[in-house]
Amino acid sequence: NPGEVRDTFPLIDPEGLIGGMFAPGEGWISPVDFAQAVARAARHRGAQVIENAPVDSILVESGEVRAIEVGGHQIRTSVIVNCAGLWGRQIGRMAGADVPLQAVEHYYAVTVKDDEIPRDLPVLRDQSAGAYIKEDAGSILVGAFEKEARPIDPTALPRDFSFGELEGDIEGQFLPIYEAAVRRLPILGRLGIRKFFCGPESFTPDGRVQIGPDDQVRGFWSCCGCNSQGIQGSAGYGSAIADWIVDGQAPCDLSALDVRRNEPLANSRTYVWERSVETLGLLYDHHFPYRQLATARGVRRSPLHEHLRARGACFGEVAGSERANWFAPEGVAPEYEYSFHRQNWHDHSAAEHRTFREGVGIIDLSSFAVFEVGGKDACRGLQGISTANIDRAPGRVAYTHWLNASGGIEADLTVLRLGPDLFRVITGAGVRRRDLHWLKQHMNSAGVASVSDISSGCAIIGVFGPSAANLLARMTGTDFSDAALPRSHARSIEIGAAQVLIVRVSFTGGPGYELHMETDIAAYVFEHLEAAGQDFGLRPCGMHALDSCRIERGLVHYGHEVSQEETPFHAGLGFVCDFNKETGFFGRDALLGIRENGAASLGRRLASVVLADPEPMLFGHEPILRDGEPVGYISSGAYGHTLGASVGLGWLQHAEGVSGDWVSAGHYEVLVEGEPVAARASLRPFVDRDGRPRADA
Repeated sequence: NPGEVRDTFPLIDPEGLIGGMFAPGEGWISPVDFAQAVARAARHRGAQVIENAPVDSILVESGEVRAIEVGGHQIRTSVIVNCAGLWGRQIGRMAGADVPLQAVEHYYAVTVKDDEIPRDLPVLRDQSAGAYIKEDAGSILVGAFEKEARPIDPTALPRDFSFGELEGDIEGQFLPIYEAAVRRLPILGRLGIRKFFCGPESFTPDGRVQIGPDDQVRGFWSCCGCNSQGIQGSAGYGSAIADWIVDGQAPCDLSALDVRRNEPLANSRTYVWERSVETLGLLYDHHFPYRQLATARGVRRSPLHEHLRARGACFGEVAGSERANWFAPEGVAPEYEYSFHRQNWHDHSAAEHRTFREGVGIIDLSSFAVFEVGGKDACRGLQGISTANIDRAPGRVAYTHWLNASGGIEADLTVLRLGPDLFRVITGAGVRRRDLHWLKQHMNSAGVASVSDISSGCAIIGVFGPSAANLLARMTGTDFSDAALPRSHARSIEIGAAQVLIVRVSFTGGPGYELHMETDIAAYVFEHLEAAGQDFGLRPCGMHALDSCRIERGLVHYGHEVSQEETPFHAGLGFVCDFNKETGFFGRDALLGIRENGAASLGRRLASVVLADPEPMLFGHEPILRDGEPVGYISSGAYGHTLGASVGLGWLQHAEGVSGDWVSAGHYEVLVEGEPVAARASLRPFVDRDGRPRADA
């Protein structure tokens, strides 16, 4: 409805130009009319719109956009935004950029008009049938999101294809869903069909939009892959990408949509083709906690993959990497059985969790991203972008943040100094390209320094738990006491014939070590650890157990607890900031201003939350109530097997008029499946650094 368009798109229609093109009561605006209306509004604001001009090529020199050729004309420009829809991947390849998306067939039908159809019907979604049903100018429109989509080759479409139709398979793909819609809405059974439609829609490997800058080609931006929701989100996407280009940082946390979340493998034709079969249907399917995608799997495997599979690993995927999430005991199939309650792996992961807390567990962390920064100016460059003091003795580890100009957290990682001019950066698998891009951008002014991505050449094995030191001591004849190897220290050791770098850090929040090594010796080291660990009850553990341990301990995860919208102070991590180091750091001035205004100025804080009832499950995004009023949400949730109840990290609004420990001032509840469950909140984690419950939290 034209009036609704004005309300929905105020940023691109400030003078009512779009709505003004249509008289009230004309019905829905078609995609063609909408595009023309937006173009008219853009021209009114000074933009030049060139229509019917296909992109011939994109000129890139020295890694930067220089020009684009369209319709035989060259336009000199330093910025290109790829909004090419189902052709977005091809446009990206013209510039040498990865923009993973794939066109698939999308179906709908429109009935004949009928006076009995009310004009104010809501949109009905039948998730189980994969159908949406809505009133459309006196008719009813039924659209389909089938479980198995049919990909199409965009290069096979005519060059001038625009708002066109495909032949499709109406009977095989669409009619089963239409029949289900008739059962849901019987009036459809007596209305004739005025129009069957099949057209192309682009879908991304994870069903999320591709937006943001490319990490290889400066000046090339993406804003496409909208997964059949382009008009719905166009105003927000357009506003966000414009602000991002002008301001140099995203206007809000867009990390989940950032095009740099995709590994290069995700842009291969095989990967996007196989995955698109699944992602169209997922738009309407049940999004169970921990649900794993089934297509385009097994592409990236660690050197321990077969060892873990033989021991009952059930794998999940992050950024194309296969990771063991949990281990099935003998006689149990390593497969997920999804639900919104305790899933079939709950007890198996509980045993792994207790192994980390009480014994010693081994976990494959080879999916972590690892960069090396070297050169005589490496230290100076890292000092300038890191909140912590990086200028430490070789063998020291610094937990640090990289910030934007507003003090928001752009990266959460560790930096290990290997030598006077050599450093190792360790970060998460899902943010590899994003963090590497940030590092290279901000090291450009560091003088003589090099940045290398060694992720595929570095395997990491975690040995975590109170018995880890004794196990490693027996294997190596080396002292691993606090005095010999304090926390956040590293040194080289020998495990059999293998040279290994041992780092005393642990994402469980308890005792433990990371072992760094070349990938070609990882299986050898794993076998030696496993053999020596029999006397210590060593068992393989998965990522679910690691996650539940880190949440109990209050350790943050980028994209869940922290993002560019939160500062270290918001997350209770001000200790990572060294305000006294001579070099300062990027974002320091913004943090100083926040610190001067006091804690109340933050508006909200990250806290640990544990349920009083041991039965309900927390998965994340549950609302938090204080004295019956909503004050925040759970950012990460899991079952805390050490605590005997579900535990989460959550954001809480500051309690006005309360000084001191304002978090303790109030009665907390968490809405679980819509029901309030009593909870306890604390700015301190509920588990201490030794993995034991705290009495003071």
